[in-house]
Amino acid sequence: MYRSEIEDEKYEDPKFRPKIASLMNKNSSLDIETQTLWKKFTWKRPEDIFKGAYQVFEDDVEMQDIKQGALGNCYFLSSLAAMAIDPTRIRDLFVTKTVNLQGKYIVKLYLDGVQREVTIDDYFPYDPITKKPAFSQTNGNELWVLILEKAWAKINGNYENTIGGLTHDSLSFLIPAPSTSLDHCYPSMSDQEQWKYMDECENKGHIVCGSSQSPNQKEEVGNRGIVTMHAYTISKIIELKTSTEGIIKLIKMRNPWGHTEWDGDWSDKSSKWTPKLRKRLDHYDKDDGEFFIKYEDYLEYYGNTTITHYEPHYEYQCLQVKQARSSYTFVEIDVDMESHFYFYVQQNNPRLMVQAFKDLRASPSHIIIAKVVKESSTGDREFEYVDGAYSLDRVLLWNSKDHIDTGKYVIFIEVDWTKESKIHEYSLCLYSDNDLKMELGSTSGVNQGFLESVMKSCAKRSEKYTYKDFGAPDISRYMSFKDLGTDYGYIYYQNNSKTAILEEKINFPEFEGLELQFPFSGSTVNVTVDPGEEVISIVKRVANAYKYTSEIFTNIKDGAVDEVQEAKTKGEKFDLAEGVAIYSLYFQDSFVLHYESTNPKQFEGHFEFNLTNLKVRKETFIEDYSEDKFKVVLNPGEQSTYHLDIVKPFEACNYAYNYKYLLKNANPKPKKEKRAKKPKKAKRAHH
Repeated sequence: MYRSEIEDEKYEDPKFRPKIASLMNKNSSLDIETQTLWKKFTWKRPEDIFKGAYQVFEDDVEMQDIKQGALGNCYFLSSLAAMAIDPTRIRDLFVTKTVNLQGKYIVKLYLDGVQREVTIDDYFPYDPITKKPAFSQTNGNELWVLILEKAWAKINGNYENTIGGLTHDSLSFLIPAPSTSLDHCYPSMSDQEQWKYMDECENKGHIVCGSSQSPNQKEEVGNRGIVTMHAYTISKIIELKTSTEGIIKLIKMRNPWGHTEWDGDWSDKSSKWTPKLRKRLDHYDKDDGEFFIKYEDYLEYYGNTTITHYEPHYEYQCLQVKQARSSYTFVEIDVDMESHFYFYVQQNNPRLMVQAFKDLRASPSHIIIAKVVKESSTGDREFEYVDGAYSLDRVLLWNSKDHIDTGKYVIFIEVDWTKESKIHEYSLCLYSDNDLKMELGSTSGVNQGFLESVMKSCAKRSEKYTYKDFGAPDISRYMSFKDLGTDYGYIYYQNNSKTAILEEKINFPEFEGLELQFPFSGSTVNVTVDPGEEVISIVKRVANAYKYTSEIFTNIKDGAVDEVQEAKTKGEKFDLAEGVAIYSLYFQDSFVLHYESTNPKQFEGHFEFNLTNLKVRKETFIEDYSEDKFKVVLNPGEQSTYHLDIVKPFEACNYAYNYKYLLKNANPKPKKEKRAKKPKKAKRAHH
């Protein structure tokens, strides 16, 4: 607790004074009528509002304590009502739990994931016409709803800025537990699966709210008494067996207005109720904002359900991180016993930003979770892929679902800040059933090794392509741009052969929304994978949608094969002179030119080439080296081998040549000259 610095003087909050600026913005977006009304509001303390004594909490905390006033903050009040189902959750927000005579109250809220104390005074907006608090109302002489509504207004800048919102947004300020949403308009689960999930969560004591739909995006009383574009509290989910309709699914809801209810089947006045059922469910005909609705009708009128996964015994941790553009973060989590946990990345909330930044959209974020499976004495690690997640929303949530095994886990976090983003900060939150140790890891030199290790682990679980059609069944390729559940993908090669060498080029004529990571770039992957080696190319998704087409060119060569023998048995033979021949063969990314002489005289040949995408290899025995010509000298019985190497793999190549030769002896014959032109074209395997 605390003491007022001046015991006999009432406290006035210097950062949120009882003035018009605390009600509305200078350039307010409220309509003129509302602005005129609000300007008539005054500020009063509780002793001037209530008749008689008042309390922070009058008796038990109940959702019926909450009644919405002339402020469109139904999402916030419905969140409070849902929390009030367990009164402890509301009481735990208050540092000041009893009336403070100086009018100073402190509550605990979670600002960008970090618990902060928010101090307010007890001046509340007052409507002199109705002679009641201008905004939220209470059932009795108590302050807790007024205090929380004012604290919410303070961190938003004023009351006007609290108009409109989502329940999961307000709940993230009130309780350190993650939220998920069910979209009933575009569901990812069947109706039965959604019902089962909602029922399980409500039975666990999780906080559940529903939001109604609207064809014109306005809050108004629509069909069957449902207020459109409005947030409701869900207090009960139940399945009943009836004598007339068999098994029915019912949802109990509350309108934060404290009145105006559903008037269809199973509403307060519905004929479907029997006295026995009313007694069993303790539900009677009262205009208190509470009603039952059948699940099928709920799906028709409510477009979204928010579930906040509050667990009273769970531990909460939060780390705040600054991450520059094109950077990343690692956290390490030690799990010393089987545990269940939620891990989430929470970007800074626009509600806490200055007015100019309030409309900034979230940046794409992604995480990869991996387990350390091997660690050397030098600190080198081998990782096993566990899971990944990607989100375009402000909060990215990962749920371990089942209990996770003991061990050390590393989580890779990257936020791709948009060009408009001004604040490059976020919070990392851990919500777990055990007291786990979470700390920031070192990023020095880890990124490439981590991603490569994790992606190899992930790839080995997926379908592989083998090169058996090329005679190399022990060479494999794994390729996926979505297996990780995040925006990273891979092209991974593994060569388990003893002698075969893979040379491959993958060209992407279309490569939209994707980016090759270092050391690859552009839209082409060129690899040479020797026996026993593995090569991985990391691909990153850099847009919401992506598409690609590919052309793959493959060459397999055997490092154990004798190229001369291959040329003599499989190549093309051409007689250069009597007893002198050349054997030519395309072999392992070069043309082999093998010369042999059985002529009793010395052969001296001068060869000049016309080359396309080829060059003469610089052999050690070549004198006066040139890329397009060489001299061959063969004594009787000698042989020599030359090579024309490909300059750019996987591109077309050919050659032609002219040559002159002399045959020399003690009595040299007149010079003979012969020209030949032999075009050659590289044969490339492709698929």
